[in-house]
Amino acid sequence: MRRRALLAAPALLALPARAQLDRPARIIIGFPPGGSVDVVARLYAEALRGTYAPHVVVESRPGAGARLAMDAVRAAPPDGSTMLLTPAGGFILHPTLFPQSVKPEPELELAPITTVCALPFALVVAPGHPARDIAGFIAWAKAQREPVSYGLPSAGSMAHFSAMQIGRTLGLNLNAVPYRGSAPALSELMGGHIPMVVIPLGGVPGLHREGQVRILATTAPGPLASLPGVPSLAASGYPDLAIEEWFGLFLPARTPAATQAALHQAMLAAAATPALRDGLARIEYVPLTMDSAALVARIRRERTQWAQVIHDTGFKVEE
Repeated sequence: MRRRALLAAPALLALPARAQLDRPARIIIGFPPGGSVDVVARLYAEALRGTYAPHVVVESRPGAGARLAMDAVRAAPPDGSTMLLTPAGGFILHPTLFPQSVKPEPELELAPITTVCALPFALVVAPGHPARDIAGFIAWAKAQREPVSYGLPSAGSMAHFSAMQIGRTLGLNLNAVPYRGSAPALSELMGGHIPMVVIPLGGVPGLHREGQVRILATTAPGPLASLPGVPSLAASGYPDLAIEEWFGLFLPARTPAATQAALHQAMLAAAATPALRDGLARIEYVPLTMDSAALVARIRRERTQWAQVIHDTGFKVEE
């Protein structure tokens, strides 16, 4: 009997692990289908299928800068079946931008599980722009009599404050022109209506390689293998301009610790799969997995950092 049990052990280990949940799960996002948040959520939904839950769907709840999606997850049953996948802005920008409607530490109302992925921003001009590099752009911008307009995906976003920080650090007089997403901003750039855009990198390298736009620099910590010849601002002498946009995954606050741990382990396993890594690479994201303690520490550190930027720029929004 003992010998038969030992012989059977390898076969048992080869069996797929049973999903943590016995019911379907959903990932709620605060943005419309088709955008980068939706793409990332669908990649992870597929990777979590059968490992965390028997089936995982993505549900879009756009509006109010993702606050509607956050509210939906806060109110969901704490059984692990409802997840929130969202960019960092709701946690590090909104408490300062919307002090009347967003609590000072929104992460306390949810259970932080892990960071998901990250990517830098890109400073992009049209192919006919006279500047061939970031030094040339700085010289061109400083020679203009009027503020240089730039497009961005939305007002009050990470892209917006990253662009403000770029302008302040480089000593440029810039004027923000917000759009409803990166695609219309890029369309206006290629149509010659604005001289540059500052947007998340995803999707832009293909246009750069085709010669439809020119990426002058990124906010990555260093040069990127996917963009040979394109420098990072940090490596060009501006270390304070190493800026990433990252996404995080959260559960309702009262979710049992064992379920939180199971989801974190499933996310670690998902991030290691070639299918997910390749899918993220196609949109210029890289997997980023922190445990809950590290995620909370990052939220609080960056919230303090960006609150100072918001205060210094004097930016206000109506609640």
